Amino acid sequence: RGSGAGAKGGGTSAADAATADAMEKQNDALMNSLSSKVDALKNITISINNEVNEQNKELDQMQTGMGAAGGLFDRTMKGVTTMFSSHGNQSIALMSGIAVTAFLLIWVLVRVRA
Repeated sequence: RGSGAGAKGGGTSAADAATADAMEKQNDALMNSLSSKVDALKNITISINNEVNEQNKELDQMQTGMGAAGGLFDRTMKGVTTMFSSHGNQSIALMSGIAVTAFLLIWVLVRVRA
């Protein structure tokens, strides 16, 4: 009996070792899969960071351009206001005439080209 129990115990031990070996192989495969997914996630994160930095630079450039355009618009409006206040109705009529003429000229040019 003692030798039978030992043989049975040895069989169980071999089965346990085979199971542990199979589990370790499966664990290694899962670790490799996880590692590749982490690397892919890292690359995606780096790409997102680069894109965000590039867009921030473009937004800063746009903000600078808009600030310059805003300053130019403010100076233009001050000049127009000064002109209207000093020349009154003549300036309004002249500016309106120029605006209507420019609009009609552009409209005619667009119609002729089409």
